[in-house]
Amino acid sequence: MKSVRLETRVPAPVAEESTGSIARSARLLPSGRWLLCHKLLRDPSAVLGGAMIVVLICTALCAPYIAPFPEDVAATHPAQRLRAPSWEHPLGTDTLGRDIYSRVVFGGRITLIVAFTVVGACLLIGVPAELIAGYYDNLRCPLAQEEPCTRFEPPLREVTAGHSVACHFAQGEPSDVS
Repeated sequence: MKSVRLETRVPAPVAEESTGSIARSARLLPSGRWLLCHKLLRDPSAVLGGAMIVVLICTALCAPYIAPFPEDVAATHPAQRLRAPSWEHPLGTDTLGRDIYSRVVFGGRITLIVAFTVVGACLLIGVPAELIAGYYDNLRCPLAQEEPCTRFEPPLREVTAGHSVACHFAQGEPSDVS
């Protein structure tokens, strides 16, 4: 198991030997990971979002142990349809008699699979495209726009292909994007 190093030693500048002074000892500087974690922990939104993601991942991993009816999540039980919440069914049952709580817990797995797949696909497509566009400064994409969209401004002012298409359609210029 690899240990995480919290501090990095940076050698201090060595004085000239002609003066006879001794070099100072290496001083300690915090590493980049520590600074990033410290900055994230000071932001309440980041802490709340991170906690929600950790809870979702833990719930998805422990779904067979948490769900009251893990063996028949998709099985129908017409005799138990539309039951009110109780100790046996914490969120009640649906119109087919399935336990809603078990289905919500197991649905977290599907949510994580879809989220990681979409983020991975965006990274596989977006990072090389942006690297190529950044390397060739004069390369113009037909979906990219010259000036920023003035009618619908995104909060972070990101100019992506999807944003450009949405702005052109919103401004009534669908013929420009093809």
